[in-house]
Amino acid sequence: MVTEVILLPMAETVLNVSAAEVQRISTVIMFPGVLKPTFAIISDIKPWFGYHKRPYLFVGGGLGLFASARLATGTFEEKEVDFVVAIMCVYFSVVILGCLADGKRAELMHKNPQTGGDLVAYSVALEVVGQILGLVVGYIALQNERYTLVYYFAIPAVIASIISTLLGELPEEKVKYSWNLLAVKVKVQYRQILLAGMLMVVGVGFVYMQTIELVDEGMLKATVIMNFILGLCIIVMCKSLLPKFSANVIVYAFLERALSIKFQYAVNYWYTLPEDCVPGGPNFDYVYFNIINGFIALTFSGLGIWMFQEAFSTGRLRRIFWWSSGTRCIGSLCDLFVVTRLNLKMGIPDQLAYTLGNSVLEAMVFMLSVMPFAILISKLVIDGTESTLLAITSGASILGGLLASSLGSLAIEYSGIKTNIEDPNQSCDWSNLENLIIICGILSPLLCVPLTLVLIPNVLSTARFEMDHYSGEVLAITNEDGEHDEREMEKHGQIL
Repeated sequence: MVTEVILLPMAETVLNVSAAEVQRISTVIMFPGVLKPTFAIISDIKPWFGYHKRPYLFVGGGLGLFASARLATGTFEEKEVDFVVAIMCVYFSVVILGCLADGKRAELMHKNPQTGGDLVAYSVALEVVGQILGLVVGYIALQNERYTLVYYFAIPAVIASIISTLLGELPEEKVKYSWNLLAVKVKVQYRQILLAGMLMVVGVGFVYMQTIELVDEGMLKATVIMNFILGLCIIVMCKSLLPKFSANVIVYAFLERALSIKFQYAVNYWYTLPEDCVPGGPNFDYVYFNIINGFIALTFSGLGIWMFQEAFSTGRLRRIFWWSSGTRCIGSLCDLFVVTRLNLKMGIPDQLAYTLGNSVLEAMVFMLSVMPFAILISKLVIDGTESTLLAITSGASILGGLLASSLGSLAIEYSGIKTNIEDPNQSCDWSNLENLIIICGILSPLLCVPLTLVLIPNVLSTARFEMDHYSGEVLAITNEDGEHDEREMEKHGQIL
């Protein structure tokens, strides 16, 4: 959260980079998330000192402590590479801690499927509390215009995670073996290991493409084609190496993120740059844009959690995905409403229009897209591989985000959007921003809606899946009353 708060002002006032360049920076920063599957597999196979998770949590906390101290005490004026490397280390620490904690949650949900919605809601609520603290810290940093100050406050949080790890706050039984090689002999497990390695290689490919200098339109088009080829490789690998049910869900996770093409820094620059670059624009200050709207978004995220619990937690999963997929474009619709200045013609101030769209409606919709995935993935795991499969899903989703962000930076370049951040003598050009919002922010995400019919089974969120521990295939679907759902199992087989 603190990184999200400071990245925009750092890009505009310290690093002095274009909207396309900061979009590429955000792509590179996400890369540690792609390592989740590899890390989860290592933690499942190799325990240290009798524990599968605690030693890795300690290492993650140590890395986060080092990176936070570097960011808190360093200066990064036009030192783009140093800043990005330090942020990546922080994110890698978050990946380690989150990967193992999520794996434990999936393990508990797998054993007690009737508690799935409640456990996900509780986990998300804790994340929201952490985000609130991050916004408070971000407010202090923005008010003082010392953006890396936030990492001084991150240091105690990292130390707390290290201490809680040493005290054994994450429940875990001590094991006597030094290697858990038995899992590798299981068909689904060794295929997961192979897939994790391949996903890591593809992630490296996405990051490498952010370093390519787009000297002409031909190079830009070639880079777009390379992005699509890497995306197709991910789909083929998942379909080839995973059980049908798992593969379809993970492919959906990848495509949902990939089709939501990320160009938000072009829009964010339009919202926040001064009058000389955006005449008659909103010209929002950073405190309002990041902090006040951040608090509002978190509040309505809580309402989204409540809505999920009341309306969807015991319903059929496909219906939930219909809602989440069909409403993912709502934020971009609201952006278009402001960018075209329709809000002013209707007498609605910029601040109110932006808050209602991006901080209220989009925050609620986002919760509806996050929570059903956690429930669905908990049904895919087999004993001993909880962290691995959850991490593969997360890794594939992050790769989708990498593809979306990579395509977004290319779309910004192709649309010709320019600011005077990187060159004070350059004229700002926003003429194609509306087209960018319509194509990448509205039409592209809606392609996910028909994919739910093909890739998401129409099962109850409380149903239990009986898994083949060798192949990872679904053998039966059992409802809460213990009855086998033959009708849905037959549909499941037809779809998958």
